Amino acid sequence: MRIREYLNQSGGKTKYGDNVYVTEPSGRTHKLSIFNNMKVQEGSLITVRAKAPEKTDNINWSEVVKDSFTILTGALTIVYLADRVSE
Repeated sequence: MRIREYLNQSGGKTKYGDNVYVTEPSGRTHKLSIFNNMKVQEGSLITVRAKAPEKTDNINWSEVVKDSFTILTGALTIVYLADRVSE
């Protein structure tokens, strides 16, 4: 069988699959390409690398700044009131 046949029978590459490599029993490794759909030798290892996760920045910085100032204001108010009470 060929590499693509093995991949299709195993469910195919997912959206997280990246490059496909075949390592022959001799240790020689081949990368799957459009033109390289070679026959797989018995004992070969087929490896599908995972794509790197996409970097997502879901932090709402305006909320972080607003909350930080709210906490800071509350803390300073407590310090001020404690200072006034101790006089």
